[in-house]
Amino acid sequence: MRLRTFTAATMPKAMELVRKDMGDDAIIVASEQEHEDSTYTVTAAIEDAPDIDDEIPPSKDDVVSINPQTRLSFLRQVLLAHGLPQHVLELLLRSADTFVNNDATMALAATIDDRVNFHQSTLINNPHQSCL
Repeated sequence: MRLRTFTAATMPKAMELVRKDMGDDAIIVASEQEHEDSTYTVTAAIEDAPDIDDEIPPSKDDVVSINPQTRLSFLRQVLLAHGLPQHVLELLLRSADTFVNNDATMALAATIDDRVNFHQSTLINNPHQSCL
């Protein structure tokens, strides 16, 4: 969220500055008239536009193919960095090694989809039971 303060000689001029700089979607957070110099101050806010690049999935041309050993080494580093217990890490790596896909992200996603079983009733009735 962006927050800006505008000062002008009149309230309409201050509002014009808000619309010009922030657009019609701006929300007025505060306004006041300074008695000493008869100026008007308007504080406005607007939501930041979402970063479009973050919402666009990579194309097949963006995916770099890597050999299976490099893929497993990369996945090991990522999973270790996230603090996975050794037995879970080894289970996921063995399973990831069976997938033909050279993309490490997709191999891990397929492994998790294949190996992890989330059943709401199981988690509620026995929260300490392993999902793997």
